[in-house]
Amino acid sequence: MLFVFWSCKDKASEKTIALPVDKDTIIFSALPRTVKSPVNNPLTKDKIALGKLLFYDPILSGSKDVACATCHHPSTGYAEFLDVSIGTNAKGFGTKKEFNTPNSIPFVKRNAHTILNIAFNGMGQDLEYNPESSPMFLNLRAKSLEEQALLPIKTLEEMRG
Repeated sequence: MLFVFWSCKDKASEKTIALPVDKDTIIFSALPRTVKSPVNNPLTKDKIALGKLLFYDPILSGSKDVACATCHHPSTGYAEFLDVSIGTNAKGFGTKKEFNTPNSIPFVKRNAHTILNIAFNGMGQDLEYNPESSPMFLNLRAKSLEEQALLPIKTLEEMRG
């Protein structure tokens, strides 16, 4: 009944209230349609194809048992739903993933958060960003996508160094 009365009210008597916007508030619009490439590493179709291939291939891991997609799987939003990730020497998928036995590899020190749109890391309100100095990882331990790609491969508990 309340809905009927509400929909019958006089719209002309309504006033628009403008809420104050904090000058430090960042308002994003849609992401750009293209990604910037580092000056010294231009994007090509061959590099895109190679990147897709390597993302799903465990060949880069020390024991050839884990790929990037193992923890950053498309069906889970390119993330992993564990508090801390289990990298190499494991079986299963998602929340059912567990270490093989015997195991001497520790848990990863963090979880595998989503990698969607990381090519736009460092983007400001003006939609500008620099791919050579874009912050990567939650602890900012890499400064570009190219640098970031090497760290999990070299880390013992992620891809067995």
